[in-house]
Amino acid sequence: MTNQPIPSYEQLLAVMHAVRTPAQPDDEPETPLVDWHELFARERPATDWLASPILPRGRSVALFAKGGTGKSLFVLWLVAALAAGREIFGTVRPPASVLYLDYEMTEEDLHGRLESMGYEPDVLGHLHYALLPQLAPLDAREGGETVARLAARVGADVVVIDTFGRAVAGDENEADTVRAWYRHTGQRLKRDGRAFIRIDHAGKDLDKGQRGSSAKNDDVDVVWQMAELERKRYRLTAVKRRLDSIPETVEVDQIADDDGLTYRLVAGDIGYPAGTVRVADDLDGLLVDLDETRREACEILRSAGRPARAQTVSAALRYRRERALKLVPEARDPPSRDPDLGTVGYRPAEVDIFPVQPVLNGSRNHGEPTSESKGLGVVVTDKEPPSPGPIPLLFDDLDEDDR
Repeated sequence: MTNQPIPSYEQLLAVMHAVRTPAQPDDEPETPLVDWHELFARERPATDWLASPILPRGRSVALFAKGGTGKSLFVLWLVAALAAGREIFGTVRPPASVLYLDYEMTEEDLHGRLESMGYEPDVLGHLHYALLPQLAPLDAREGGETVARLAARVGADVVVIDTFGRAVAGDENEADTVRAWYRHTGQRLKRDGRAFIRIDHAGKDLDKGQRGSSAKNDDVDVVWQMAELERKRYRLTAVKRRLDSIPETVEVDQIADDDGLTYRLVAGDIGYPAGTVRVADDLDGLLVDLDETRREACEILRSAGRPARAQTVSAALRYRRERALKLVPEARDPPSRDPDLGTVGYRPAEVDIFPVQPVLNGSRNHGEPTSESKGLGVVVTDKEPPSPGPIPLLFDDLDEDDR
């Protein structure tokens, strides 16, 4: 038997340390940890909207419906108006950059739809559209990197994937496919501060959600279920929402007038928590500066005996700034069935609604402002609003292919 030297105490400690603490490669990125003091001291802004109340800035959205419902048509209208700086549900904002990855339509389909909405080429410079893109699958690293580079190149505020099942290589019934999509594409877009809308098909039973794996609900902030209630009237139901500024339901009419096909909000909210206008009025009465911080505003309200939740104060500060810039019309809070979900907006059961605020780039008013007008398209009078006239129907001959 060969005599082996007995290891020293220091040598044994070194071996134990090596086993317990594996060596880290020099090029491994450092994982930042949350600084709690910094987090709690930071101002938390109210929801920043790209298109209220459907699409928050920098957030991930899934929208699904049965084939033939018109979900792709609705999303195209939404993001085209966003890119062109047109009115969306009574609000006009500066144009935003959109990257649309369309795995289904043809050039003729796209041209017909945009033309029916009243668009000309000169106003579509911010709508970056890829028809039947030859990209690597978005549930793989190469595909995610390509989309991220393309989105960066056009400065996209929002990326649309239409539809999910055609953009991935894996089986959409498998949770691993959805997780891979998020790891390689969705998470990358979100980290870069870009919103995305992922259009998808419903399963055989609409109430059971999107077709395929239930994991499709896990990786997004908002899941909208779209259904047709009656001819050209649609309801969007938020079956999942991480933001309380997202309303539970939104109802819209598809209409066509002299300016082209559009959608009009007939029920729902415009994306501010209940009590926003009341707090904004309190801040106005107390002569609080528009650029005041949330913390200082909360303290001023508390000292004046008008305390409010920090989230509502943030929303009121933002609302006042947007109102001053005329990005949102003035409004009054209607009674809300649910104080946690009701927002600045309107409900047709409580008031008669028709647009009264002139807007830029394609105003679609069906009535003139009156002395009773409270703004935001809400008028409470005994007088019936003028009829918009007969509404021609468009796209009656669409194929039953989820368009």
